[in-house]
Amino acid sequence: MLNNSFFPVSNQAGFTQDQLSIKGDQQISDAHRINGSYVWVDRPRNLIDQGGVWDFNDPLGGPLSRARLQHVQTWYGRSSWSSVAKPTPFSITFRLGFNRQRNPSTSVHTGENGVAALGLQGYSRDYNFPEINFGTNDRVNFPTLGYQANDVLAGKDKVMDAILPWIKGNHSMRMGVNWRRTYMRSRDVQGPANINFGQAQTGLPGFNQTGHGFASMLLGEVSGSSVSLNSLTGLGKATRCSSRTISVSLVNSPLTWACAGITSHFRWNNTTGIHNGIQIWLIRCGGCRVRWNTPALTSGISRTARRTTLPLVSASHGKRWRS
Repeated sequence: MLNNSFFPVSNQAGFTQDQLSIKGDQQISDAHRINGSYVWVDRPRNLIDQGGVWDFNDPLGGPLSRARLQHVQTWYGRSSWSSVAKPTPFSITFRLGFNRQRNPSTSVHTGENGVAALGLQGYSRDYNFPEINFGTNDRVNFPTLGYQANDVLAGKDKVMDAILPWIKGNHSMRMGVNWRRTYMRSRDVQGPANINFGQAQTGLPGFNQTGHGFASMLLGEVSGSSVSLNSLTGLGKATRCSSRTISVSLVNSPLTWACAGITSHFRWNNTTGIHNGIQIWLIRCGGCRVRWNTPALTSGISRTARRTTLPLVSASHGKRWRS
């Protein structure tokens, strides 16, 4: 087994990626426009970063290798619709979107019945090879055989928002609502068992330099064995809804005011599995900027400008609740 502990130079035994992208944009009329896009990414790769043994005659390193498959799949979708209500100064935009990613990390031997191949009895799971450890020994230690950690992580996000800008002369107002729903789930599906062999089963009592875990395996003297329960290791859901209004006024004159205006903001958070919360900001006032332009003294000389920025004034009022 010491000779089989050499690995390829790269820790990726195989890596491929397929990707599909679709995008459409259509101007229906002078007042209406729609567009959308869709992206799919498929990226499986075999990783050999968990140590163990490796057989160069097998592309997966042999049945007792600790190679794992990380088959990441991603989906993205976007769509929007814009409309201008002529001759009024109003326009509106609706946008929808979703993201989803599946990120599993499983043994490349999940389709093999390792228990039957090794002639073991008393284990009910018929996928993966068990993980075999030889403990800490004097002078020579052997790598771990088999890999049974199979976990799957999946996340999904849905987004919907509406934006309503209003522009008239030097004044503008922008209002919007945003809704977001997020999921996060993870599951751990372990293999048949974890089997441990130690030097104490073949060593002399009181002499730590005697005995070896590999010798204990040859004699069938097990130090201990455990079977992990399949479990849901993570679950989270979050919903967020927010609205915001921004008012901006510009005055074109030698004295120019550019004011961030008044912003009202409401946000509601509801998270399952982590915490719940409500955050509300009723009024927030940003800073104002004053710019004074002086005429050119001589033809061909550009104007000089003096800019004064008033101190940022920010006020907020609301409540925040968390459990």
